[in-house]
Amino acid sequence: MELRSVRLPSTQRYAGRRKVVKACFADVPEVCLYFGYLGKTFRFDSACIRRPELRGQVVASISLHASGSVFLQLYAVHSNAYPRTASEQFEGLVLPRLHEWLWNRLNRPETAIRRHEMLIVEWTGSEHREHALRYG
Repeated sequence: MELRSVRLPSTQRYAGRRKVVKACFADVPEVCLYFGYLGKTFRFDSACIRRPELRGQVVASISLHASGSVFLQLYAVHSNAYPRTASEQFEGLVLPRLHEWLWNRLNRPETAIRRHEMLIVEWTGSEHREHALRYG
């Protein structure tokens, strides 16, 4: 497991705490956990043609590449736009769903077609929404 993090100003934070995210994915040996390390905001990969319509701010994404590498990224959010209850919901409900999504893909048979897959989590201001992507 690799964990890299970027410090944020006091007006920003991440959807989940490092220790909670790390504990949730402790059983995934090759996962890279990035807290703002690859960028503070989400950007679509140029290879992604069918992009979902996002109405809110992306707070996290998890990617499984065709090579088998796994990246969980959390993005910076403004503290006043992302309440503490949203963070609790992210840690209690969304993180376990991301973990389940990943294990479902990692436990596919060896003969399964491997493509780049991603699950994006956005905060609309009142709820977390998930968007699944496949490309490559």
